[in-house]
Amino acid sequence: MNSREYKMLIMGFGSSILTDDGVGLKIAEQLSKDLDSKLFDFKTENLISLETIEALTGYKKIIIIDAVSKSEERIGQVSKYLLQDFKSSLHLFNIHDLSIHHLKELANYLSCEITTDIFVVTINVKEKEEFSSSLSSDLNDKYSEIYSTINTIIEEVCLEKKCVCDAN
Repeated sequence: MNSREYKMLIMGFGSSILTDDGVGLKIAEQLSKDLDSKLFDFKTENLISLETIEALTGYKKIIIIDAVSKSEERIGQVSKYLLQDFKSSLHLFNIHDLSIHHLKELANYLSCEITTDIFVVTINVKEKEEFSSSLSSDLNDKYSEIYSTINTIIEEVCLEKKCVCDAN
């Protein structure tokens, strides 16, 4: 039996050296310290690549956390999407690399078992191109609220039918 099949994967995307662009990484890293590793696996990536297929394979559910930059949304706004309803973020769509949708299609073509229960959680950011390992003051001021909102989303996903959290 695959140990992943009863777990949920939480995967953060971003760059640790580009200010708010790294918020997905920071959230995933903090969650890995706060949540039960018997129920969750945690990974971080800079961008989508062929290796991401292996990282996503075999899980019951997946939550991907990434930054977006949308002028119509407030800084720090958290949104949740089903993968099939998701349009774009800073790392899951890139004209130079694979998009998350192309990766899913490729995984299906290669007969890799990637769940259809994939959720994308986005955090709206402003500073994404300034070099710094710290979040901007705007996002840092809202970090606790962002983290709490994402924790609530994880709980909601866990409580859905066929939840990984009910496996034990």
